[in-house]
Amino acid sequence: MKATKRVTGVRISTTVAPAIAAAAHKLTAPPVEGPLTAASYPVAVEWLRRAKAKIADVETFFADLKRPLNDARATILSKEHETLDAPKAVVARVTGWIAAYREAAARAQRLAEEEARRQADEQAAAERAAQVAALQRAAAAQPSPGAREALTAQASALEAAPLVPPAVTLGTTTLADGVSTRTTYAAEVYDFEQLVMACAAPLFRKRLRQGAAAEEQAVPGWLLDWPTAGIECLQPNLPVLNALAVQCRDELPTPGVRSVRKTSVVVR
Repeated sequence: MKATKRVTGVRISTTVAPAIAAAAHKLTAPPVEGPLTAASYPVAVEWLRRAKAKIADVETFFADLKRPLNDARATILSKEHETLDAPKAVVARVTGWIAAYREAAARAQRLAEEEARRQADEQAAAERAAQVAALQRAAAAQPSPGAREALTAQASALEAAPLVPPAVTLGTTTLADGVSTRTTYAAEVYDFEQLVMACAAPLFRKRLRQGAAAEEQAVPGWLLDWPTAGIECLQPNLPVLNALAVQCRDELPTPGVRSVRKTSVVVR
């Protein structure tokens, strides 16, 4: 197999020597069938020794083959950061300014609308009160009881009717065309113990209810009222747990975690 590629001025040969390819292909079939017997065991050990040596040769071959590409990639990434880090920092600052301005403009617009609506409500209420007062004065000035009752009823109905303020129309803040904002959210764990308690609370309730043979084993009130979160919010810290497993071996004391033995064969 042979191919040659050029990546950013670096010529990379991908020629696989026939001997290496043939040796790797021979490793696809085991020399004996398992399970092993006393006769086949030494054959399997010898084959494993030779197979690991061949695999190491192939890995070395491909490591040498990948080195120019890795070096070229590292050079490209370095040049990219060198070229774009400063402009991206300025873009981030200007983006922050634009977002802050738009947020302030939207807040000012919202406050102006609320103030205009409050003033419109007050004006509508004042006009309604003036109309009711005028009807009441007119009713008081009527000599006829029937007309007086009619005007009084009209004033009462007007006073009880829903108040419909006039529509509020404000000008909008002028913003550049083609600019929009997008709000994204990300979680930040500021109190890990609180998160652990929230995830553990429903599990404690479940365990207590399962074992509640006596009334004194019932779920306490503070646990019922405790805020909860899904257990999927937590992720085991496997590097720490693996270090504990190495230290404790088969006697790992951490609840919910057990040591798993994996035996590998080393041949020399």
